[in-house]
Amino acid sequence: MQPYHFAVVVGSFEPLHLGHRAAIDHAFAIAEHVIVLIGSSHAARTPLHPFSAEEREAMLRAVYPDLSPHRLIVRKLGDRLYNELQWVTSVQEEVGRVAMDHVLAQQAPPLIALVESTRGAAAGRLAFPEWDRVQVEHQSVPAMEALRACLFAGSTDLSTLRQLQSSVPEPVFALLRAFMQGPHFAALAEEFRFLQSVRESWKAAPYPPVFVTTDAVVVHSGHILLVQRGHQPGEGLWALPGGFVDQEETIYESCLRELREETALDIPASALRGALEGQRVFDAPRRSQRGRTITHAFFFHFPEGELPPVQGGDDAAAAKWFRLARLPGMQSQMFEDHYHIVDWFLGGG
Repeated sequence: MQPYHFAVVVGSFEPLHLGHRAAIDHAFAIAEHVIVLIGSSHAARTPLHPFSAEEREAMLRAVYPDLSPHRLIVRKLGDRLYNELQWVTSVQEEVGRVAMDHVLAQQAPPLIALVESTRGAAAGRLAFPEWDRVQVEHQSVPAMEALRACLFAGSTDLSTLRQLQSSVPEPVFALLRAFMQGPHFAALAEEFRFLQSVRESWKAAPYPPVFVTTDAVVVHSGHILLVQRGHQPGEGLWALPGGFVDQEETIYESCLRELREETALDIPASALRGALEGQRVFDAPRRSQRGRTITHAFFFHFPEGELPPVQGGDDAAAAKWFRLARLPGMQSQMFEDHYHIVDWFLGGG
């Protein structure tokens, strides 16, 4: 008899590789039901997150075609980049909802194990004291970042395609080949090459560069001001007005300059200063695919009044006011961590 009612496996599965399969196989060996939580489920489609949550679930189902949804339970998990406790809460809530049927039927709490790889610091992050932790020996598989590089180079380089094939289950490789023929691949591969060229241009620097940017979170009469990116990376995604800090300006001055250049917002500097309600540094190490980028965001709040006209400019294809109520449904359309920055200022972070 299996010692656990449920085993939990958390991952982004971008793509699902042999190490993931080893962890899930072990989860089935010790539990009647396996709950797989797919992370970054609402992220925009980029070279870092090329697959939708539905496509990643399809990978799981293809690897375990004979298992019913009753045994292999897949749930989607969003990121909470700047609030670890809310992320932990989300994991607990998802598992709790699944396990509730067992509680009602057995009138007793289920036995739950958290299955994780021994690779790196990721295992330490998943510390849920109410569940047993079961570690699986790390498989000798390239990191997901390397596998994604193989994917995007595979259309022109057969050797990298073979490396990818040797690192993922065969059903996943078949899905990846189909993905390469699909509607999203060409644009993602082009963006991947662009990002590679950006990183390549800094290789001669004596130290890895750290970039400093600034972003403006402008909320006016229940609306937020966003710009649509006109260039790579993230072309077409919605973002906060902002950009890189120039050599001869303060970060706050840079914020005001970028705000005006990208949106043509005609609000005097004195009025913006009076509406400034907060500022924060956002420095998740992998927040930007261009390299280590630290941004300083400033929150301007105008509680009431007619919305000022805006117009996209500089490298912004468009500028637009969005009702705050639309934001929860826009996460998959927003650039980098900008949704999480807004979420933090508006109290949800």
